[in-house]
Amino acid sequence: MVSLFRRQMAEVILHFTAQQMAGKIQQREDFELLMSPQTNIVVFRYLPYPQQAHIRKALVHSGQFHLTQVDWHGEIYLRATIMNPFTDMQDVDALLDAVKLAAEKLRLA
Repeated sequence: MVSLFRRQMAEVILHFTAQQMAGKIQQREDFELLMSPQTNIVVFRYLPYPQQAHIRKALVHSGQFHLTQVDWHGEIYLRATIMNPFTDMQDVDALLDAVKLAAEKLRLA
């Protein structure tokens, strides 16, 4: 019973964190949120750089963050899954800043 309660609380925390991340994305003019998260998954893209797959690959290869991608009606979006209940908004800001920096480096390459 206790483990079920802990798991359910962790799911609530992860969903809440995903909602906070979505809010951060909406506050940044250069990012677009695909939809409000229903679980611990946040789907978004960085608007100034159209090659989202290149951004994802650069971040994964750097070892900083692990993102996946999703194709939504022919458009590629980045997909972040909040897995750690201790993820905070500093982590989210670091991820969004890393996405922006990776795109800027790719643009200059």
